[in-house]
Amino acid sequence: MMGNTIIKGLFVLSIAILISFPTGCVNSAEKRNIEAVVREYNVALMKAYETLEFDALKGVTSQKQYNKVSVYIESYAGEGEKIDAYLMKLNFIKIDIQGGSADAITSEKWEYEKVDIATGRVLAPKVIYDYEISYHLTRGNDKKWKVDMLKIIKEKRT
Repeated sequence: MMGNTIIKGLFVLSIAILISFPTGCVNSAEKRNIEAVVREYNVALMKAYETLEFDALKGVTSQKQYNKVSVYIESYAGEGEKIDAYLMKLNFIKIDIQGGSADAITSEKWEYEKVDIATGRVLAPKVIYDYEISYHLTRGNDKKWKVDMLKIIKEKRT
C-alpha cells in the first residue's frame, strides 16, 4: 500500500517537473537572447563611435533609439571630433521579461578618449566610467528583441 503512495507521489512530481521545465528553458533561452542583443548593441555602438557609420545599430535598435544614438555621435562629428569608446566589462545584474518587452540591468565599465577626426590627435585623455544601466527592449514584428531605450542609473568616473 505504501509503495503505491510513493509511486503515485513520484508520478505527480514527475508531471509537475515536466510541466514547469519547458517554461524555465524558454525563459532562460529568452534571457540569453536578450543578453546577446545587449552585447551586440554595445559592439555596434563601439563601431559607430569609431567609424561614424550606424548600419550595425539598425539591426539591434528601435528607430527611436537608433535616432537618439546617431544624433549624439554625429554631434561630435559636426565638431570635427569622435569618441574612441571601448567596453571593458559587461555583467548582467537582472533581466525581467513581460510579454513583448524586457528590461535588463547591467554593470558596465567603459573607456573613452576624444580624438580629432582629421588628425587623429588626442583631444582629451582616456577616462574610465563605471555604469549601472537599464536597457528596455521590445520585440518587433519580426519577433527579434531590440534595444528601445536605455537609462543610466549610476555613473562614476574612475
